[in-house]
Amino acid sequence: MRHKFFAAAAATALTAAGLAFAATPATAEPAPQLQILGPDLLLAPAGDCYGSLHTRTENLHTPEGDVRMTFTPTGTWGTHPGCTVQAWVGEISGATPVGQRHDVVVDSGPTSIDLRLGKGLSMLTPGSNQPFGMGGGGYTWVDPLG
Repeated sequence: MRHKFFAAAAATALTAAGLAFAATPATAEPAPQLQILGPDLLLAPAGDCYGSLHTRTENLHTPEGDVRMTFTPTGTWGTHPGCTVQAWVGEISGATPVGQRHDVVVDSGPTSIDLRLGKGLSMLTPGSNQPFGMGGGGYTWVDPLG
């Protein structure tokens, strides 16, 4: 009975990963991801500032296992004066198994940050402190050979 439960759980996770990968636009080569909350970093509205940041993770196919995460504003947050977003990406990967945080400022449209994750499975979690924001994270598969 126990083996059937684990087999069902693994099948569900693989199906979800396949659906998340299939739903990603094909304009660039995305890194395969399993996202529970979707690709958007949800931000609290404040005054004239509203919207979210759409996140996209691309596999750069370097021997070191680099990926690029791009934050694309969907409203005035990150595009208008006074609507700067102090965002960050948290990672747990083979290259940094204890975790690491990378800060990024989004204030004039789409903004990217390159991360060295190493090959294999990594967890990326974007967030923001100003304004408060959450969501958009997930597990990412990095294959440096493509």
